[in-house]
Amino acid sequence: MGGGGGSIAAWLSQRVGSRGRVVVNDINTRFLETLHQPNLEVRRHNIVTNALPEASFDLVHARLVLMHLPEREAVLTRLVAALKPGGWLVDEEFDALALRADPELISSEEVLKSVTAFHRVLTQRGVDLRFGRQLFTRCGHSGWLTSARRRDSSCYRADRLARV
Repeated sequence: MGGGGGSIAAWLSQRVGSRGRVVVNDINTRFLETLHQPNLEVRRHNIVTNALPEASFDLVHARLVLMHLPEREAVLTRLVAALKPGGWLVDEEFDALALRADPELISSEEVLKSVTAFHRVLTQRGVDLRFGRQLFTRCGHSGWLTSARRRDSSCYRADRLARV
């Protein structure tokens, strides 16, 4: 979801080989149009307004997408519903508030002002600067993780994974 420049889609396409299939969705596909692997399909898709087929994917991947969407909770639920039983959701979000100016490295007050202004603009545009920080807890408390239909779903913190 949110294919960006296509690096993950291209990598996944190589990993699944000729027996697998990769579908990459993005609202703007211009950076994905250079991908020409036979097992890769590029779709123009707005995850906020367009449905995904339910129980259809072994893996759903998003990187730095949900934090930018005011409808992030509904989209997260939609992504989980698109997973086949036993499927994996890999959502990579970061904690934007952890990206602070370090006065020991750069003593300029201008850097702090710039970071503060950057955070203000993102927040005004609906970005949840703490989404990455809260995602693990949200996974643990969300009904879809504990429901019978999604009992096989898992949510892991990256620092607790021994091997990918």
